[in-house]
Amino acid sequence: MLLSKRDALTLVIGFIYTIVFLHMNLEPYYERTELELTRAAQALTVENDGMARACSRRAVGAMVEAWMTIEPDPRYGGHTMSALRGLVADERSPEKVQHAANRLLHGIRDKDSEDFPNAPIEDAKTIIEYVQKRIWVITSTTPLG
Repeated sequence: MLLSKRDALTLVIGFIYTIVFLHMNLEPYYERTELELTRAAQALTVENDGMARACSRRAVGAMVEAWMTIEPDPRYGGHTMSALRGLVADERSPEKVQHAANRLLHGIRDKDSEDFPNAPIEDAKTIIEYVQKRIWVITSTTPLG
């Protein structure tokens, strides 16, 4: 059955509204993500690697929290470290995302291990890019009404 022009226009307007509404509600998460990435970069400039790792993790945590508001999954828990463990365990996560999340789970005790996050900001950005794509796919295909 074909839609009338009016029904098609109503559907398109509703679809656009849904996307805009969802993304506006996610804005505070995006802002926290950017703030933490900025803090991580600042920490690296003063050679505070521990703070850079912590801020990188929090940036990922904020973005995963945004994702979980629209696609809840108990594997991702309620805090940053459980979000990272969820990304490692989630079979939908690409291998590079799983590896980046695994590295961010490790700390200074693992400094001599291949699991140590030598580039925590890059690892965080890899994960954030993946999560942003997931959010876009979900919000672009959310049924209306």
